[in-house]
Amino acid sequence: MILSSLSQAESKELVVIINVGTKLPTTLALMSALRYAAMPILILDYRLRDVSYEYFSSLMERYEFDVMSCPPMPLRSADGTLAHHGETLDWLFSQVQAKKVVLMDSDGELLSPEIVSFARRSIEDASVFGSGFRNAMGSCPGWLPNQEEGLYVERFWTPFVMLKTSLVREAIGAGCSLRQRILFNEFGQSQYLSRNLLNLKNRGVLRNHRIWKLLHAFRKTYFGQKPSWINFDTGAEIYHYLQDQQAYHFCAYPIEALGRCVSHYHGITRRLLDPSHLLGGTPLSEVENSIRERLKQAYQFNYAQETSSYPDAS
Repeated sequence: MILSSLSQAESKELVVIINVGTKLPTTLALMSALRYAAMPILILDYRLRDVSYEYFSSLMERYEFDVMSCPPMPLRSADGTLAHHGETLDWLFSQVQAKKVVLMDSDGELLSPEIVSFARRSIEDASVFGSGFRNAMGSCPGWLPNQEEGLYVERFWTPFVMLKTSLVREAIGAGCSLRQRILFNEFGQSQYLSRNLLNLKNRGVLRNHRIWKLLHAFRKTYFGQKPSWINFDTGAEIYHYLQDQQAYHFCAYPIEALGRCVSHYHGITRRLLDPSHLLGGTPLSEVENSIRERLKQAYQFNYAQETSSYPDAS
């Protein structure tokens, strides 16, 4: 069914896949969710010029899922960073009626029902706000020459995660967001000064000057460390609000099981929209043939034939 409002998605559980001009990998994500998720599926489409909306609408004649056009949102926030994904997720959880939502990346593929079964069982606990895989706290490489590593903040793994709508909505109401956020910490009292000091330092200006040792004292402490910069990737802010401030729990499946549960192409949409993004991403051209072959072999889906009536079959 084509939806005009999220209130029309009345199921208690819902898989949401967001398509931003990547019909091919989104098709693979959809086919795998139809096979293994065992719950209603919604494709949220950005209505770009690649006619994805019309293509997925036509697929509904043979496959059971819903399609909805995303409301217009900026692709970039005021500071120039890619903003559409996190803002769309904030809007989604503020409006959706389903009590539990599975977020599934458009460049992911479910390989079995294993992680779905685990997520559904574990999230029933009243103390649990979400379930799936977890990205551990760790270092994050910089984007400037010789840049000091940043701190990557622990979060749920967003290519596949099940979340309780009411608790995510509570966090958003408290001022949190699902958006990715980079904090600069060379001078912790000012993001403006911290960002400019980081650029100055890592472009070779006064690289070995003692001022940097003096400024280290002005960094703020995050999770017991004083990093130069901190990456709150998508969902990390919500994760830590619910876990650290509200004492809810995230139920994590062993990361060792990831490879047999979910395949992920790592940032096709991000790379398409912003080739210079600091986290990089996989060019669609590198994996296009393998995705087409996977659709044909695993799902008996001939992508070339299905998209013959739709130009720009990316």
